[in-house]
Amino acid sequence: GCYQAEMRVGENNGMYDHDLTDEERKERENKRISNPKYNKWRRKVYKRDGYLCRCCHRYGGKVAAHHIYAWKKYKKLRYTVSNGITLCKSCHVQFHSIYGRGDNTRKQLTSFFKSKQETFIFGAGI
Repeated sequence: GCYQAEMRVGENNGMYDHDLTDEERKERENKRISNPKYNKWRRKVYKRDGYLCRCCHRYGGKVAAHHIYAWKKYKKLRYTVSNGITLCKSCHVQFHSIYGRGDNTRKQLTSFFKSKQETFIFGAGI
């Protein structure tokens, strides 16, 4: 077999998370595709927020149901609607490029919203 291909799968992958159980790994793989609990949670978050990005207030287009407290770390909050918020794709990507994944909190989200608001109001970063 190809050594490079073997190094990208399973535990050899640099993104492999050794802290997850096999059950959590399977749930994570199926999260967006076939997990009925996740899909129900996501639809409830979108409906509550009116499919509006709660950060930049953009309506329509691609949106994401973002976990305020990280999916991985705050297991009891995974399917709690109050732990979700609708973000447009752009804001969601920007948030995770700044704060990473797996250890996110409300404090980070509040800080992100504040920085986005200041950019919009005062033209910071232009």
